[in-house]
Amino acid sequence: MVENVILDLSREHRHLFHVVRLNGFIHTDDKLALKEIWRQLGKEMEVEDELVNRTNYADTMASLLALLSHPSEIMGADEGVTSQSVILVIDEFDMFAAHPRQTLLYNLFDIAQSRKAPIAVLGCTTRLDVVEMLEKRVKSRFSHRYVYLSAPRSLPAFWQVCRQGLMVDRTDVEGEGIEAGLEGYDDFHKHWTHKVEELYKQRPFQNLLQYHFYTTKSTSAFLTEWILPLSWLSTADMRLRCPAVGAEAAAGVSLAAPESRLQLLSALSELDLSLLIAAARLDVVAHMDTVNFAMAYDEYSSLVGRQRAQSAAG
Repeated sequence: MVENVILDLSREHRHLFHVVRLNGFIHTDDKLALKEIWRQLGKEMEVEDELVNRTNYADTMASLLALLSHPSEIMGADEGVTSQSVILVIDEFDMFAAHPRQTLLYNLFDIAQSRKAPIAVLGCTTRLDVVEMLEKRVKSRFSHRYVYLSAPRSLPAFWQVCRQGLMVDRTDVEGEGIEAGLEGYDDFHKHWTHKVEELYKQRPFQNLLQYHFYTTKSTSAFLTEWILPLSWLSTADMRLRCPAVGAEAAAGVSLAAPESRLQLLSALSELDLSLLIAAARLDVVAHMDTVNFAMAYDEYSSLVGRQRAQSAAG
């Protein structure tokens, strides 16, 4: 939805704003995120290379504020003259909220709220409690505007979303960076589209689609199931095999997340299990709400010392 809105705005007002995209999986701390903002803005605004390559966090933030600010605010220009608008789209916003002190979020929200610059900050996440993760000072700068998007409410609607991950429509070919002019591409596109449509009619595929729709409605989980089958394709064998569901999937190879975290216990070493048991004892015996590694290790050391004393006495 966000991309479609930006695309609609770009058709008439592309020269009036810049779009900066961040992702919590890629930009894992504020320094990386700030450098990426600076890089994307510097590329679009044609900023000098020596400014883009700044390594100091404070200098980069100061330069970014100056770049985003109204000309009248930093140079005393006439009223009514403003810099171009900036739209920051932050995917996996909850991961940015997990950054220490949330400095970048605070500065961005502060710029937007105080109108120091014409910017808009859009945070995209699947967590409903993400606002509770914000510090008090950051929350005070947040506009508290929410747009909730519900998961597909019908199986056909869910399939239309998943379908976009398995095939590319002709209208989206150029946007995906595909060279449609290559010899044989049209024939391959028709062949692949027909293959997916035929696969959709098969019972194993319907079982897989219904399983994900009626359990989680997660498009990413459904598409994850197809990573291995797609990686097995070759020019010698183009057969697309449908992943198994349920008990059959558990017995085979799958990239899907386990249904229960208890399945992770089999991969733990004896020391890992010992620390986990020590942490569980603190929760059950000592009734502690919060347990960290140091507390679990102290409990583990205490248990080991007690066991050694009993062995020596026996």
